[in-house]
Amino acid sequence: MSKRPLTPLLLLCSLSATAQNMSFDGGAMQVASGTEMVLSGPLTWQLGANADVVNDGHIDFGQQATLQETVGAPITGSGTETARTPNTSPLVALEPGGLGLALSTPDAAGGMTVDRGHLRQSASNGVLGIARWFGVSTVSPTTEALSVTFRYDPTELLGIDPAVLSLFGAPLLSGTWLPLATTGIIGDATLTATDNTPWAFFTAFDLDAATSMPEAAASTSYRVWPTVFEDGFTVQATNTTIHRLQLLDASGRCVWEERPSPARSALRLSPSHLASGAYLLRVNGEETFRLMHP
Repeated sequence: MSKRPLTPLLLLCSLSATAQNMSFDGGAMQVASGTEMVLSGPLTWQLGANADVVNDGHIDFGQQATLQETVGAPITGSGTETARTPNTSPLVALEPGGLGLALSTPDAAGGMTVDRGHLRQSASNGVLGIARWFGVSTVSPTTEALSVTFRYDPTELLGIDPAVLSLFGAPLLSGTWLPLATTGIIGDATLTATDNTPWAFFTAFDLDAATSMPEAAASTSYRVWPTVFEDGFTVQATNTTIHRLQLLDASGRCVWEERPSPARSALRLSPSHLASGAYLLRVNGEETFRLMHP
């Protein structure tokens, strides 16, 4: 084990180690903000049930080191942990660093990096998720499908019922978070999904709470309803007319556009072939409204 400290690594404990194992059975340990702790080589770091590890900095497991956490005592804090896969493909249920994200993909594009964090993320409507997220990146761009099995610790649910958990994905850690078709196994504390877009970040939310929206959205000039639509939605102008409508996906790409001629004060719209997810409706290029297509 080596560390490159910018600020102190704080220990109120003792570490015991053998040639390929390091154990921390109890006590308090903090990786301070600005500190990087590096675990080098084929090392397994075992955390006991009474271990209180707070990572406010960065812990790097490289390609060979592995973390073993006891259920009920995961690493916490504002920092991140990182692990990397070997530069081989395909990947089949490979869990880099033992961090809790198993990956399957036909092409890892020269190796993958997995980052893990512990701060709760916010859905578009302000609902908070569980206290665990992962970021996934590759050396070279790839659009191959990625199947992930996301393992969480029950203490990270913070009151969320595991029966209503769903995986969400986002291009940035700040969002926008979109739900993924998820299979959950409560007894294993896992969520599994496949993301067919370029990969980025994953976390878990209460599906119903994170996708709930007001029945209607309005401004001084326009009203849109319903905001969660299956077959279509209505746009009404209160003191002007509607001459251009654009529907943007989570990446900001325009996926549908309507230019009524002549311009109207109200329109009932039924965009076809839309994938499930969150959208922004831009009206006349000046105001936007958040919509959800289940």
